[in-house]
Amino acid sequence: CPMNHECFATDECSDSFFCGEDFDDANSTCVFPCPDGRDSSCPVNQKCYAQTSCSITTPTPTPAPTGKIVDVGSFYCGKNFTDAATSCSLACPTGSSSECAELGPDYSCFGNAPCDDTS
Repeated sequence: CPMNHECFATDECSDSFFCGEDFDDANSTCVFPCPDGRDSSCPVNQKCYAQTSCSITTPTPTPAPTGKIVDVGSFYCGKNFTDAATSCSLACPTGSSSECAELGPDYSCFGNAPCDDTS
C-alpha cells in the first residue's frame, strides 16, 4: 500500500469487466459486459477483461451494424452473453440482473443482446 494508506482485501469491481479482442478493444468499445469474469460470457473470438474504464452503469457506445442491427437498449437474461443472445427468453429492460431472478441464481442481465424488442 502507498505510504499513509490502509489496504483491504476486496473483490474487483465486476461492473468494469468487458469483452474484447484484446484489452484495448474491450476498454475502448465497452460494448459487451462480462460481470462474471468468464470468457464464455463473451462473443466468439473475444475474451473478458477486468479493470477496464468501462462501467455497466454507464451507457455504452452503439456498435457498428454487423448484419443484425442491435438496439443498445436490448437487455436479456442468460447464464452468459451467448445464452442471453440466442435464447432471448426474458427481457430485463432496466439492465438489472434482479429482473432475471425468476430464472434462477445462475442468470444475469446482458446488454446489447441481438434480440427483437419489437415483438
